[in-house]
Amino acid sequence: MASDEITQSPLPYAPRLQELTYPPIAPSADDFAAHGEEIHEVLSIYGNVVYCLQRFEMFMLMNAVQAVHGRAISRASDEDFASLQKKTMGQLRRTLLERRADLDDLEADLKRVLDLRNFLIHEYFRDRSQAMSLSDGRRLMIEELIQATDFLEEVFARYTSMIYAANSGITIFLNVRRLDERRSPRWIGEGDDVAIFGQPLPGLHA
Repeated sequence: MASDEITQSPLPYAPRLQELTYPPIAPSADDFAAHGEEIHEVLSIYGNVVYCLQRFEMFMLMNAVQAVHGRAISRASDEDFASLQKKTMGQLRRTLLERRADLDDLEADLKRVLDLRNFLIHEYFRDRSQAMSLSDGRRLMIEELIQATDFLEEVFARYTSMIYAANSGITIFLNVRRLDERRSPRWIGEGDDVAIFGQPLPGLHA
């Protein structure tokens, strides 16, 4: 892609990013030598986000099984667990909501988690290939991945509190500040010096 083709962007950015044509997806050995700590921080925080997503998915799986079989372990519950493990997260979300009507209030948030998960797992580093090659871009990636972690933790806290309330009859009132109330990411705006950073994380902001 020629540099004159990358003129539309959601982010005011370093002008030198416009000079890049098609940077590699993976950082080079020279990048690691010069900016290894920063690159490792991106990868470390990304790994933590993936951990949060996998924990989320496993909790959904357990709740879907328990909605039908309770907490008792049986051959039927094992078979149900094995069957649900083969589903995509989107299919698992639909199954969970079908089995747990008490989670209807969480439906929109679970959809946002799904959108975020699919982008992070399947598209993120391809979409951020140019940003990953520059220090400014990596700092923005660190910022958005921390925001993604905060969002997942907040939704997970609401989710677990709803499950606890359903199982115990005790409602927990969470004092959390919704991510939607926080400032927008810095790359959402207008400016003369813009280039491709990539789309804002889907699902992160309602």
